[in-house]
Amino acid sequence: MKKHYNIEKNNGSYKNGMYCQNRKNHCINCGKETSPLAKRCNSCAKKEKLNPLYNKKIIFTKKHKKNMKLNHANFFGKNNPNYKDDKTNKVYYCIEPNCDNIVSGSNRRCIQCSNKGIYNSRFGKPMKPHFVHYKNIWFRSNWEMWFAQWLILSNIKWKYEPKTFDLGNTTYTPDFYLSKFDIYIEIKGYKSNIFNKKIKKFKCLYPNIKAQVLTQTELQRMGILQ
Repeated sequence: MKKHYNIEKNNGSYKNGMYCQNRKNHCINCGKETSPLAKRCNSCAKKEKLNPLYNKKIIFTKKHKKNMKLNHANFFGKNNPNYKDDKTNKVYYCIEPNCDNIVSGSNRRCIQCSNKGIYNSRFGKPMKPHFVHYKNIWFRSNWEMWFAQWLILSNIKWKYEPKTFDLGNTTYTPDFYLSKFDIYIEIKGYKSNIFNKKIKKFKCLYPNIKAQVLTQTELQRMGILQ
């Protein structure tokens, strides 16, 4: 019959007819505190002859060897994609121009280039703003919300981020589109170098589309900002 160590006197915490939860047991080799039923701690139990795998060889069957050969046959010697001049020291570089980053044999682009432009999984998918909520629309800033309020008071129909334009290595999504004037409006507090390059590229690729950038000075003249 199997022994039930957790019942009555067989329980390691049983003492003098009571269960002693705070009873401490120590390793017989090093003296470290162990669980009530353990004679040795984990570190001592894994050492040398106490380890069940001590002095035992791991035997691979024919089935294991066959699977290993099938999985690794294309990566040994001359079959290795890095094999060159009797050595496996071939180095691969990113295929993008003006990029000298080293990549593995299976990757064609480095991490930086693979996250840029059309290779990015978020390409053409602008992130939805969650900053200011007004008229069932989430805006990216208070300035955009105040500009939308000004348009409503002026009886001007508008759409928020209705279209995304492809610029090759990146995309551009204007903030507002005014159908009455057929113009796109961008609300910008600070013009960074990246934004200036993006606007120049947008105007070169889409010369027939009207677009205007409104900064703090323009919004103050319109009375939107104080």
